[in-house]
Amino acid sequence: MGPIAEAFAALDQQLTGARARRDLGRTPTRPDALAELAQG
Repeated sequence: MGPIAEAFAALDQQLTGARARRDLGRTPTRPDALAELAQG
């Protein structure tokens, strides 16, 4: 891997809706992103 790829791999990359729920009062009605990806 090159230096750019290593820099991206070192980042803490999490996918959550916590910020949208907290800041916007959003209440999701669909499955989360990982569940949708798993279903295809």
